[in-house]
Amino acid sequence: MKKDIIAMGKPVKKFSWVHAINLRARKSRFRIIVLLCFFLMVLLVIHAQKQWHANWIIDPNSDNATNSWFCFRNDFTITDVPVKAIAKIAADSKYWLWINGKPVIFEGGLKRGPNPTDTYYDEVRIAGFLEKGHNSISVLTCYFGKGGFSHNSSGKADLLFECIVPGSEIVSNSSWKVKQHPAFETCAFPVPNFRLPESSIQFYARRDIGFWQDMNFDASSWQNARELGIPPVSPWNNLILGPIPQWKNSGLLPYTSRLKFPSESTGDTILCVLPDNLQITPFLKVDATEDQLIEIRTDNFYGGSEPNIRAEYITRKGIQEYESYGWMNGNKVRYLIPKGVILLDLKFRETGFDTEFAGNFTSSDDFLNRIWEKSKRTLYVTMRDNYMDCPDRECAQWWGDEVNEGGEAFYALCTKSHLLFRKGMYELIGWQREDSTLFLPVPSANWNNELPCQMLSSIGYYGFWNYYINTAD
Repeated sequence: MKKDIIAMGKPVKKFSWVHAINLRARKSRFRIIVLLCFFLMVLLVIHAQKQWHANWIIDPNSDNATNSWFCFRNDFTITDVPVKAIAKIAADSKYWLWINGKPVIFEGGLKRGPNPTDTYYDEVRIAGFLEKGHNSISVLTCYFGKGGFSHNSSGKADLLFECIVPGSEIVSNSSWKVKQHPAFETCAFPVPNFRLPESSIQFYARRDIGFWQDMNFDASSWQNARELGIPPVSPWNNLILGPIPQWKNSGLLPYTSRLKFPSESTGDTILCVLPDNLQITPFLKVDATEDQLIEIRTDNFYGGSEPNIRAEYITRKGIQEYESYGWMNGNKVRYLIPKGVILLDLKFRETGFDTEFAGNFTSSDDFLNRIWEKSKRTLYVTMRDNYMDCPDRECAQWWGDEVNEGGEAFYALCTKSHLLFRKGMYELIGWQREDSTLFLPVPSANWNNELPCQMLSSIGYYGFWNYYINTAD
């Protein structure tokens, strides 16, 4: 006769070997299901990475020198303009895109990277720029060629472009033409401090190759690009979609200071006032003889006591215009223009994180009102590829600053600002050391020390938790 076991006051059937065998079989089936799910996820990841058709391409003569600029061209034909066309673009380190001579992206690409090995890429809608028949794609790339507190260089100046539309496959490969731009150089001493991956750009106008972005430009004499492989391939590895929008772009604007044009330079510094502390690219139009050196810097050039970013332009003969693509920040822009040069126009372009001021604060105290206005501008100027401790000396994502700035954004800016906080959290985790230690700033090529106080703030109430309670994400 079977005996029952009494447990917790209830009769339980006696454990049997048949029961044990059935239980073991169920566990085995469960393990098999788990393993199958795991392998399925791995296969899906591998399959997703193999969806790329484009090759990473490079100038075959490139020596991957610091501050190298390259022009890439592709001319192609499409029979019908697609309703939807999304281009996938990646570069180390930045790119500017034109289609059929029209500007599409002003400074695309995010500093590397989401973790120490992988790379960001952009998705750009381009259907509205394509035409039936002949088309041209022009991409200017800037290769930083060095690391810093906010960038991890891949070691190669590269480009990846892919757009698959019905009946056409527009992908970067060895049929693309490439030429290192001969006018871009690096300014001499003083150079930017070692924390910045960017260089100060000098442009020698006599070496300019003209408007090579024009759809009818003949690039047949340029070299064919060299293919470096289809993603994922080293040193760029897996490609991660950039988690923040393209920069807000004001177009060229006049300075708030009253400047008269045309006017002849007396050789003194021309001080141009900006409406706020902004991230800008400076523009000039002059009539000059050749080899006149024009220097451009902001009042923040020595922010933090060490040199930051500036620009130089060396003229050709005649009327000419130039915009330096290396962004700088400040309240004022100083142009040092040689005597005798005729000034025809001076302007600036503001770029920055694509968010809007949404919060409001008013009181009966004028001082507090001014503090609010200054504070929200300070918040905005410390946003770009990442939240920054400062927009001049380091541009580094220190988490003690990020928890302050990210928390302020919930009150001052629209919800698109949340994406930058989210990006920082993913990067913080993606860059953890092998022993799981968190460190900062990231992304970084020359820092990996833990600062426990800031790491605790990152995961504390004003870090991840603050993000959650304000976004429900």
